[in-house]
Amino acid sequence: MEKNKSLSSEIRDSITRLIAVGKKKGYVTFDQVNDTLANESLSSEQIDEVMSNIADKGISVVDSTDEDEASETEAARSPVSSSLHSTNSPYLLT
Repeated sequence: MEKNKSLSSEIRDSITRLIAVGKKKGYVTFDQVNDTLANESLSSEQIDEVMSNIADKGISVVDSTDEDEASETEAARSPVSSSLHSTNSPYLLT
């Protein structure tokens, strides 16, 4: 987390955990980011640093109302999901 040297070690650890969740899911919500940063007084530059760091890791930040859509998009990329979807194909019934 080289960009966030001006942040406390506690908040850097929280951001690291948030990024781990984001890497697993492919996204984090703005609510998750806000919850992570809630107890810190951060300047707008520091918040921009955090958001840039998340984006640099290839993680999308989505609105919580878009979370279900993002989850469905991630599931659509899953090979298991594709396989299950193909079993519902009418071509398999002939």
